[in-house]
Amino acid sequence: MTTILPEGDDWRVKTITNALRSFFEQKKRAFKNNLKEEYEAYWPAFTQQIRAVRNNAGHPTDISPISADTVHASFLIFPELFVLANKLADWLDTEF
Repeated sequence: MTTILPEGDDWRVKTITNALRSFFEQKKRAFKNNLKEEYEAYWPAFTQQIRAVRNNAGHPTDISPISADTVHASFLIFPELFVLANKLADWLDTEF
């Protein structure tokens, strides 16, 4: 059985997203063209958006860590990321 996530109890967002990225990078040759293109276009944006919002909320550098623009950007990218996450989950279900 293929292991995607790291061993142990490391639940940190960076650890999990890095493990998923590494796994998908190794397997993306098996993706159909549409999934491969969507993964390459949206996965980096997906993980960066999560990290940026989390970092700004958890480690604010000013008194207004989450702006309306940040929330708006998250809402704009969410539909594409949701579709990609579902396609990757479906791919995992059929391949593993």
